[in-house]
Amino acid sequence: MLNLHYNTKLIEVLVKSKIFFHLTNFFHPAHLPSNFNVNLALSIDQCFFSIESPHTLKFNRAIFNILLDEDEEKVRQKIKNLIQKKINGNNIAVNLRRPITISQWLKRIGIYN
Repeated sequence: MLNLHYNTKLIEVLVKSKIFFHLTNFFHPAHLPSNFNVNLALSIDQCFFSIESPHTLKFNRAIFNILLDEDEEKVRQKIKNLIQKKINGNNIAVNLRRPITISQWLKRIGIYN
């Protein structure tokens, strides 16, 4: 089975993302400069999209370490609800902060107590 370790820090900035929805599910080599449409989105929206993307996979363990730049309970709850709804796994952990030291990382993934 698969394990998922999702680690991110979300800050309030606009990010550029290319819109690939009109393409098929196959890999297409990129030609630079590309002529794809560019969309501006908040980093939180990009996070929601990336959490939803592996929804068809089954995970043995999924660990989410998400550090929010702003402390807003509504956003925290939305992230937790989205993970519970979209991630299919036996053991799912949602941590709304990221480990800092190596020992914290190892403890978080279950290698070191």
